[in-house]
Amino acid sequence: MDNTPSKLLLSALRWIGEPTPWSADGEGPEYVGKYSEAANVLLNQAGMNRELDVIEYKPANLTTFQYTRKANIGTTHSDITYYGGIYGDNMPPLLRICLPDRHPWPETFKELDWDPELRPLAGPPFEFYTCDWNGDAGIDPESLQIRALTFSPDMPGQLQNETEAESGFGHESDSGVGLGWHGPWATALLEKKDRGEQLGNRREIVWSSDSDKTWGVEVHLEAAKVTEVDKFTYEELHESEEPITTRGISSYTIRASILRVFVKARWFDEALNQSV
Repeated sequence: MDNTPSKLLLSALRWIGEPTPWSADGEGPEYVGKYSEAANVLLNQAGMNRELDVIEYKPANLTTFQYTRKANIGTTHSDITYYGGIYGDNMPPLLRICLPDRHPWPETFKELDWDPELRPLAGPPFEFYTCDWNGDAGIDPESLQIRALTFSPDMPGQLQNETEAESGFGHESDSGVGLGWHGPWATALLEKKDRGEQLGNRREIVWSSDSDKTWGVEVHLEAAKVTEVDKFTYEELHESEEPITTRGISSYTIRASILRVFVKARWFDEALNQSV
């Protein structure tokens, strides 16, 4: 890999918005949130990492950013189940790398006939409305995850099967209920918060979502803030006759620091063959 570039570019997006239950029953599209750029930094090549069989890069500057993930809390009626959905729930940060003369996020929205001036077509930021989840606008938040990398799990003590906020069935037929994140790890973090202690961190190597895992980052993830589901609401939503011993998290904020970036030969082959 003697022809690998001396520099790359890393860009990170974070979601800014609220979980939005929406029904198409006679209502127009609503604004949900946006993916905004949280970091943009040049990466300098640091040589071959023989242990991982990759080219290693390091950020030219200290690269730390915060992002917040929010869960939908409470009951949603059956019309949401049948005619709509919950949008903007538990939205992850997204990272991409590219050659310095390329755009890390080249996707563009289609111009909508019914409102051609709804938003800028190119991003970031990428502004999303409820209508975007049906695919008519050309891109949606999930399509931005292609070739991207995200952190999941990202909280101290959180396991791979605990990254999704829990949901269940509501009181009414076909209604749903959002419970947030809960379990022993969530309860332990809220107890630390009560005691005024540091919430903790995790440091690990995370790889991209593509099938070949062509690039990855070493990242330090520090839990900066947790917000608890209201205890009365939490117990009411569980509908349990037994005492509730766990506590729920409705949102949390992570401070992420990018330490190193690892790139495999396959990524360079694909990147150098792409048009600008």
